[in-house]
Amino acid sequence: MGRSRGGWRARFLDTGVMHRAITLAALQRGVSSHDGDAITALAAAAEIRMERCDEGDWLLLDDEDITDKLRADAGDANVSSVRGMRRRAD
Repeated sequence: MGRSRGGWRARFLDTGVMHRAITLAALQRGVSSHDGDAITALAAAAEIRMERCDEGDWLLLDDEDITDKLRADAGDANVSSVRGMRRRAD
């Protein structure tokens, strides 16, 4: 899952998983996947982390395991809207 450099193991970020996590957070909180300002605020406030265990990697969103929810139909239908957003300069 990465390259070893002098004892340091690099991990690579899967941006598609991050887009899906933010899309799921939006759906859970009733935020429109087309509302760029709300999605940006949601992404800034959300705590997303990956934890490794014997069974594999888990993706946690605000301490909830969302690994099995990432490929749900509702997320699939909305992730392209979130993926297409770009951060706006303030």
